[in-house]
Amino acid sequence: MRRSVHDNLIQFLRRRQELFPFRRDLDIRQFLGDTIGRSADLCPTPAKIFLLDEIEPDGYGFPLNRTPALDELGTRFQRWLDEHLEQRGNGGDRAQDIFNGYLNFVVKLARNAIEASVLADYSAVFWLLHSQQVAQLFTGFVRRASTSGISREEVDRLKYSLHAKWIRAIGDALPQKGFLTLLVENPLLSAEEFVSPDLRELRGYVTAVMRRDHNEVRSAFESLRERATSLLQRDRLLRRAIELLGYADKTELPILALLDPRVR
Repeated sequence: MRRSVHDNLIQFLRRRQELFPFRRDLDIRQFLGDTIGRSADLCPTPAKIFLLDEIEPDGYGFPLNRTPALDELGTRFQRWLDEHLEQRGNGGDRAQDIFNGYLNFVVKLARNAIEASVLADYSAVFWLLHSQQVAQLFTGFVRRASTSGISREEVDRLKYSLHAKWIRAIGDALPQKGFLTLLVENPLLSAEEFVSPDLRELRGYVTAVMRRDHNEVRSAFESLRERATSLLQRDRLLRRAIELLGYADKTELPILALLDPRVR
C-alpha cells in the first residue's frame, strides 16, 4: 500500500479516537493493512488543511467548497426521490425523466473530476462528497415517507429498491475504478448516513436486503459483545493479545474490535 495514503489517513483517523481507539500510529497502520488491505488505496487521500487563523491547529481532511453545481446535483436527486414518494413508489415516465436528467448531470461532473485529476484524486473526493449527499437524502426520504402514512416495511423496501437502481445506473454509466468501486460494492456507504453502536439504522438493510429479522440480528450482536467483554475481563492472555493489537481500552471491546478479523 502507498505510504503517502496511509500517512494521511492515519493523521485523519487519529482525530477520531472514539471510532478508532488505537494507541499508536503503527496500530492504525496495521489495522488498515490487515482489515481492508488494498481498499485503503482506493479511499480519497486526506489533504493538509491550512486555516486562516494561524492559531488554530492544522489538520487533515477534504477541503471542499459548496458550489452551485453540487447543490444542483443534490436538488436533482431530491426531485427524483420526491417523485417516487408522491407516486408511492410507482414512479412512471416522469420519475424516469427526472432520474435521467440527474444521471446525465452526475456523469458530467464525475468525468470532469476525472479529467481534472492532475497529480490529485479529485474523482475520489467527488464521490466521497456525493455519496454523503446521497446518504443524507435517503435518510431524509425515510423520515418523510414514514410521516406520510406508508408503513416502515414498505418505506425500507422502496428505499433500497431505489438505491439499487442508483447503484446499477452509476455502475453502467461510469468505469468502476478507485473509490467508486467501493461505493458500488458496498451499498451501506451511500445508503446510510450514520450507523450507531446499537445498529438501529441498519433495520431497513437487514429486513429489505438481507431478508432477516432485525431484532434477532441486534440481539445476536449484543450477545456477541457481552460474551467478548466477559471473556476479556476473565482471560489475561486475551487482554494481552488485545493490547498487542494496539487497542487503548483493554477492559471492554469497542465495536471496531468486534469487526476486526485479527480479534476474531
